[in-house]
Amino acid sequence: MNVLSAADLEMISKEELGEDKVREKEDIKALQEWISKSPHLQGIRKDEAHLLKFLRGCKFSLERTKEKIDFYNACRANVPAWFASWDMESPTFQKFLDWGFFLPLPGYDKHGRQ
Repeated sequence: MNVLSAADLEMISKEELGEDKVREKEDIKALQEWISKSPHLQGIRKDEAHLLKFLRGCKFSLERTKEKIDFYNACRANVPAWFASWDMESPTFQKFLDWGFFLPLPGYDKHGRQ
């Protein structure tokens, strides 16, 4: 649940990530072209929503985003078990849950997020 308004989220994304709607479209198009020209990346997702997650994760640095996409897809290709369907009932997964790794912290942060 997000308690911030769309306007607040847009302001925060602009201030903290350097998000700019005009540049965002240009960067996504540049990433799509780069992926199309990269033989080892053929067949990966090139939709805007997917690429935007990578851009935001790299604070809109195009070169860092390319590195992250490259690394992510190298991991997917070389260690597919990391990305396979996880059995939430498996003893291994239950061990992580018992350790508390996947539980949200109580309360809200300074931005009102839980």
